Amino acid sequence: MTRKRTFAAFCIALLPLSLFLGAGSSAAAETVPQPIAFSHKIHVTDYKLNCRFCHSSTNKSQYANLPRWRSA
Repeated sequence: MTRKRTFAAFCIALLPLSLFLGAGSSAAAETVPQPIAFSHKIHVTDYKLNCRFCHSSTNKSQYANLPRWRSA
């Protein structure tokens, strides 16, 4: 019984901390300047492409990586 009470007290003590730390994670990421003049409107809005089509790190990082490209 003592073990259960200790565990319950521990969980109750961590609840405010977890709420505090979790509150910042739902905020939108800040805007990062684009390295080149590029509009995503055509690809995202018109062609309905998912961000992951070009940016492979969208699920792993707060910021999308630069897509791989080749110059002509």
